[in-house]
Amino acid sequence: MDLRIASRSALASSVGTQHHMLVSKTQANALRHACKDCARDLTAEAIASAVVEMSQLQWHDHQHMLFAAGPLNATADVMPKSQRRQMQDWSSLPSYFTSDMWEFLTNRSHCTASKLDAIVSFAVKGGLRLPSENTAKIMTGTWLVCTEGPSNFLSSEQKLVYLRHLKSAFHQQRKRVITDTQCAKPPRQT
Repeated sequence: MDLRIASRSALASSVGTQHHMLVSKTQANALRHACKDCARDLTAEAIASAVVEMSQLQWHDHQHMLFAAGPLNATADVMPKSQRRQMQDWSSLPSYFTSDMWEFLTNRSHCTASKLDAIVSFAVKGGLRLPSENTAKIMTGTWLVCTEGPSNFLSSEQKLVYLRHLKSAFHQQRKRVITDTQCAKPPRQT
């Protein structure tokens, strides 16, 4: 898309001038029409690259960038379902905890981090790789009840912090498992 290069120079040269808004609207329109013509032929990586490149242009208003990238976003949304990663719904995960696991989680002498690690490790070792939002909430709720107790009320902001922390710990643990399995490949037979 050579038009992106032209847009970059046109927008950059008009920054700070009274014509910047008009140039920004015109370039957004031109890019939108160019994107409509070629969007169906682009791969997901090319679409992502184009959107990132468009976001780095010096637009007068971010709405101009959204307008220009509209056809690319619409193309990305119609990806066949078979190519999308399927989220795993493991809402009943706590039902599979062993009595030893529950004893560990309810023991007040263990720190919060070790309880989080135990829940996440149990899920990852069981095969959970892409938890659904509901599964993440159940895991977070279990962790909170085991660490804070059922009578401790938290604000929604505090709950969101715990949820984000769990997701971060989960992704770190998942990456560790993936790299461990990649490192433990069986030797090739000759």
